[in-house]
Amino acid sequence: MNPISLYTEFISQDDAIRANHVILNKIITETSAPILSTPLLTASGAIENASLVLVTLRSEYGLEAHSYLFLPNQSLLPSQVHASNAAIEEVKRQSCVPEKLADHFLTKFMLLGGTGILSTAIASIDIAARDMLALVIEKPFYHILSSSIQNIPCYEGSGSSIGSEEAVFIKHSRF
Repeated sequence: MNPISLYTEFISQDDAIRANHVILNKIITETSAPILSTPLLTASGAIENASLVLVTLRSEYGLEAHSYLFLPNQSLLPSQVHASNAAIEEVKRQSCVPEKLADHFLTKFMLLGGTGILSTAIASIDIAARDMLALVIEKPFYHILSSSIQNIPCYEGSGSSIGSEEAVFIKHSRF
């Protein structure tokens, strides 16, 4: 069995082979904390700054993909960047196939479980890798998840699921 065939749940075998040849050679993390024009009100108070970790993946072919993490508190930025950089070191020189990256992360960080700051760091790389995959196969990411526009699955970066918009809305409606 061709090992890349394990990573073709959402894409064709040919697209998986193309994506497998796109190697991540530079990954950049930056922080930003712009003041929100309207504070975000939560059960525990107001969030006045959008504390962001911005992640950029670059391939050896010049493709560039992006994601970001929104943190609840600006004081968490240094720790999140440190965790993101640790996760990034594990995927430099890897292909941009998201499922392959996920398997690599599971192998490296299995003992740490699937929650917390490291999980968030991994999610930011996963989202950017999915953006890169869409660039490689020249399709919007929602086309990768579904050929039908009627029910577009939602991808959420908390590491918890891929599901329908309604399921994600119901799951998070308590917030």
